[in-house]
Parts: sequence; C-alpha cells; structure tokens
Amino acid sequence: MDTMDTKVKFNVGTVSYEAELRNSGYTARAKKPRASVWEADGSVPEAEVVLGPVAKALGAPTIHTVRGAFPALDKAWDAYNKSVVEVKRAVLFGALKALAPVNPQAAFFRENLDQIKFSRKAGCSCGCSPGFVLPGLASHQDIDLFVNVAVLV
Repeated sequence: MDTMDTKVKFNVGTVSYEAELRNSGYTARAKKPRASVWEADGSVPEAEVVLGPVAKALGAPTIHTVRGAFPALDKAWDAYNKSVVEVKRAVLFGALKALAPVNPQAAFFRENLDQIKFSRKAGCSCGCSPGFVLPGLASHQDIDLFVNVAVLV
C-alpha cells in the first residue's frame, strides 16, 4: 500500500521542526516502519561536553572506551543516552501529533504510542542509524518518518 507523502512543520517548545512521512521505496522488506529524529537544536549538549570531564576524572584516555573498562563512565554514558532518547521521543510525538490529522498512517502510529520502541539499530544493523521502530501493519512496511530541526531562513 502506498502512503501519500506528507510534510508538516511543528514546534516542540521553542524549537521548530519539519517532519516528512514518506514511502521508503523498499516494498520488498519485511520490517516495521522506522522514524529518524535529528534533534540538533542544542537541547542536549554534545557527548564530549558532558562525558569529557567524567572520562578525565576516571583516567580514561577518551570518552569512547570498551564497555566495562570504566564502569563509572559506562554509567554516565547510560544516563546521557537516556536523556538523548527522551528528547528524541518528545520530538517524535510532536511530529505524530502534527501529522495525524492529515495522514492516516501517522494517525495509526499516534494511536499506538506505547508500542513505539527506540533502537540503536533501527536504520542499520551496524548501529550507525539509531531511531524508533513504529508499530506496523503489513500495509505500513514501506513507510518511514524523518524529523529534522527546521532551517530558519
């Protein structure tokens, strides 16, 4: 089932975003729809800013270490990642709220918010494209949602 491509602009707090729900073009794949959220709006500080002092205090050579080598740094990473996911989830919910009145697939996703799961490997099995796995029906498998900070001109 093809979805009508839909674009909307919306705000979460004082930040403007653009969301696009579109046919991914991968109709042969057997997977649930995905949502990618880029929240580069300054609401979450960069990992280096937050974790750099922790790594330095622990004597770690960098913030990027093997898990288990510096347990306190692992715990700091876990807390940092949780805050990033919370921000992304709020933006995603804002996008679905804006899209639901104009797109039936978005309305379905919004009605099933409790089934939306974050995955480090949502976009790629190597983990380079984290995102959200949306609840899906067979008719939704070729749909993806992209959310970006709106470019202000």
